[in-house]
Amino acid sequence: MKERSIKKNAILNILKKCVNIVIPLIIYPYVSRVLGAQTYGKYAFAESVMGYIALISGFGISTYAIREIAKVRDDQNKVTQFSAEIFTINLVTMLTALVILGAMLIFVPRLQETRNLFSIMVIDVLFSTLSRDWLTEAYEDYTYITLRYLFFQILSAVLILLLVKTPNDVVIYAFLRCTATVGGYMVSILYTRKYAPFCLSALKRLRRHWKPLFIFFGCSCASVIYIHSDVTILGFFRSDTDVGIYSIVSKIYTLVKSVVNAVVLVMIPRVSYYVGKHQEKLYTDLIRNVENILTIVILPAAAGVWCLSSDLIMVLAGEEYLAGTSALKILAVSLIFAVFSYLYAFGCLIPNGMDKYFLKASIASAVFNIMANLMLIPLFGIDASAMTTLLAEIIMYGMTSCHARKNRFVERKGRAFTITISLIECIVIYIESLCIKQCSMHSAIRIILLFICGVISYLVILAAGFVMRKANIP
Repeated sequence: MKERSIKKNAILNILKKCVNIVIPLIIYPYVSRVLGAQTYGKYAFAESVMGYIALISGFGISTYAIREIAKVRDDQNKVTQFSAEIFTINLVTMLTALVILGAMLIFVPRLQETRNLFSIMVIDVLFSTLSRDWLTEAYEDYTYITLRYLFFQILSAVLILLLVKTPNDVVIYAFLRCTATVGGYMVSILYTRKYAPFCLSALKRLRRHWKPLFIFFGCSCASVIYIHSDVTILGFFRSDTDVGIYSIVSKIYTLVKSVVNAVVLVMIPRVSYYVGKHQEKLYTDLIRNVENILTIVILPAAAGVWCLSSDLIMVLAGEEYLAGTSALKILAVSLIFAVFSYLYAFGCLIPNGMDKYFLKASIASAVFNIMANLMLIPLFGIDASAMTTLLAEIIMYGMTSCHARKNRFVERKGRAFTITISLIECIVIYIESLCIKQCSMHSAIRIILLFICGVISYLVILAAGFVMRKANIP
């Protein structure tokens, strides 16, 4: 198989993530105002619950399949056999998830209030199983992934702007949001046959996969819990309005994080390939380069989100959601720990078969997050949700980085330079934001102006830093 360019894949995936920001920048300001905080909160609550159902259906299969197929993708027979076995397991887990959802809708009164939303969102779970998207990612086919994503996201956005007009259209909104993913899944049902045919496996052949899958499922459970438990617990203890406000704040946080994580995501199949081929030098060089890139990007990005928290909320959602400003500032700090823990988990621990260490870190973060949410959310609401997320991310970062460095998967070479440059830029961004806020202008203009000034100042600082480094100036 022809080796695909990591740079090309990274650019494609970053393009995909940028669209994932641009479309919400268009949709969220419109939808949040049309639906209102209370109705949007109902949708967000249903979406958070469906996250758990999708978790059970997925069962950690995607990450496990990408890693294992990437190791043997040069052998078509092994890929075909493995795909059949994993697809069979995925059908079993999907049916289990649907049964659990049905029971929850019957026995949990709070969920019955949004039964119509669940009946739509469940379509996503069904087609995600049939799509076998893990095949395209294992083969690093990011051209297809990106083009498919762009088409259906843009189509969904256009339809939302045309058809969602009042709070009563929340069901239509839920359906059109599903269209953005289900449409791509339907295409993948046909497309993935180029990598492996659709076929099932005898149940006795599945036994070898259950142990690693349970580990990945445990990791996924813990990750989803500490990502979604704040919204879910808010839904039970606070009002739909609080859920709506925090959901917008959380979405801003998730959007920025997903763009930066795009750099890590595209390298997962490649690092698994290097590990499978025992190419240690290529592996360590790749991890070191990605770590330095993340350092250069994430610190200024977090500073920008912190400085522009109120402006971002005003542009994306409106004045009704400004109560989430302090929560967004807390989550801006959380970005730093979240991005690096993602690198150490999916770039170091999982490709090297150290799943149990990632599981321990995930469980520790999830248990802390649930306990802290249950104690603090009833008392402090939205800000407590953000703070528990930050502390959970710190725990995850500390444990994953400890194991990654202990096993020498990452090196400190070049780190002092990139950290220094990034911290200097953070200070410059803060000063620039203070100056810009002195001017009376629209929030969108302030965001654009700080972004332009930040990019220019960062390029100057980077250039000066590299010149000084090359000249050995202390």
